[in-house]
Order: sequence, then structure tokens, then C-alpha cells
Amino acid sequence: MKDTQIALIQDHYSVNEEQKNIERIKQSVQRAKELSPGLGAAVLPEMCVSGYQAGHAYAPSASHAEGSHYDELSALSKELNIYLFYGFAEAIPEEKQVYNAVNVVAPTGKLAGTYRKIHCTSGEPSFKKGSTPLLLSRKRPHRGDDLLGSGFSGACGFSRQGRG
Repeated sequence: MKDTQIALIQDHYSVNEEQKNIERIKQSVQRAKELSPGLGAAVLPEMCVSGYQAGHAYAPSASHAEGSHYDELSALSKELNIYLFYGFAEAIPEEKQVYNAVNVVAPTGKLAGTYRKIHCTSGEPSFKKGSTPLLLSRKRPHRGDDLLGSGFSGACGFSRQGRG
């Protein structure tokens, strides 16, 4: 049974500063990999790409699940050979809706799935509630990727110091 190390990363992400947030994410995830070379997954906060502020209207800055953030973060996931879980404001143009979403990127750089938050709070009026849980299974992986090996062992919490 193979153990998997998981980094839980917390930082401050600014609203409407996607590129700045992506750079911060990349630095944090790379640092976690340096601290833990056997890292198998990094989990980032809700809305880390878009930044989060209750009551903020996200429609103008929302993007598709495979938007520009995906290009950069899937490359990071592939480069570091890890699973990457990150949050963003997802736009669905044909529905004219915005979801509070999480992308899961496999070590191959492929999108393993997108989760849309089901239980939004009253402080999140700009988001449509998702309706379907995301199930990632090791025995029946989504899009042909094995998820997180066969076992979990320990978690590495990482918080970047000194915001700039």
C-alpha cells in the first residue's frame, strides 16, 4: 500500500486579481513540494483563484473550468506530479450562471473533475447552487487517472508567511 502526502495550503487571495492569486498559488505549492518531496496532492482554499468576498458579484470575472487558470495550474500539477484541488468562480455562459467551484487536476495535467458548491450560504447570493457531488474513485477513476494511490498517511499543513 502506497502512502500519499497531502499539503493543506492556506493564504490570502485578493478579489479580482486572478494572475496575482495564481502566482501565489504556484509559489505555495512549489514550496510545499520542496518541503515534502513525496507530496501527492495539494488542497487550496475555496475561491483561491478568484479571491473571496461575501456578497461580491463574480459574474464579470468568472471563467470556464478550463479557462486561463486551468492552463497554468494544470501545467504546475503535471510538472510537480501531484493532484491539485483549487477553487474559482466558474462561469457557465449557456446558463448565465456563476458557481463557487473546485477543479481537481490529476498529475497528468488532465482535469479529473469539477465540483460546484451545493450548500451556498445567504452571504453568497451571486452563486448558483450546484446539484451534484463530485466522486473521485480509486477503483473507477474519472478520465482514466488513478486518484491518490492506495492509502493516505499524514497531512502537511502549509501557510505562506509574509504577504506581498
